Amino acid sequence: MKNMFFLSVLLIMGLYSCKKSDRKYSQVVLNVKYKVDDLSLQKDTVRYLNNAGNLYSVTHLEYYISGITFHEESGHDFHCTGIHYINGFSPQTNQILIDSVPCGIYTSVTCNIGLSHALNVSNSLTNTAENVNMAWPDNMGGGYHFLKMEGYVKTPAGNMGYVVHLGTDTSLVSCVMTQQLYVFAVRSEFDMTMNLNEWYRSPAVYNLLTDGNNTMGNPSSMSKIAANGYNVFTLQLN
Repeated sequence: MKNMFFLSVLLIMGLYSCKKSDRKYSQVVLNVKYKVDDLSLQKDTVRYLNNAGNLYSVTHLEYYISGITFHEESGHDFHCTGIHYINGFSPQTNQILIDSVPCGIYTSVTCNIGLSHALNVSNSLTNTAENVNMAWPDNMGGGYHFLKMEGYVKTPAGNMGYVVHLGTDTSLVSCVMTQQLYVFAVRSEFDMTMNLNEWYRSPAVYNLLTDGNNTMGNPSSMSKIAANGYNVFTLQLN
């Protein structure tokens, strides 16, 4: 009787083990793209209108993506550990490759724009020119810029420069992309599109002329921009 019990246990363990090892994996490719509502993103043209009525351009767009997580229909999550530096105007940086994503149906993908507290430490990233240029000043807390978005905004007196920078732990942006994804092929490609007007839209309309054209050193301004970033990205099948 005791032998039969152990045989049953071993059989169940064997079945579970086979089931687990039979799971297939896919390489997922996220092609990062940009728009401003219905318009495509073009560099250095004062042609974009946000909800505050600001007419603005974009001359500079850099940020980090980290903490990408695929949320499966079954309730399981697949966490990615990579940090991705992205320059909106450098095409070679606008593709994120994620190897070995378990095949399945995912209901959403979440990610951070910026770095978590454990990663946001001065000089902790590889000493590349991009990472050095993204350093956040030590006298303002150190670590790295999460986002650099710069350009010009139209005023009654002419065009004025703006600097939307995010940094420090309290400005970490948590993005949610609610979209059902079917990951079953050997390689699955999706477009991950940033709508820049979302930075200024909701939950609080941000006005570059009255809320501040320079967010660095202004916790209130950074907080508004960071809160608006939750839905800047959308996902769709490539």
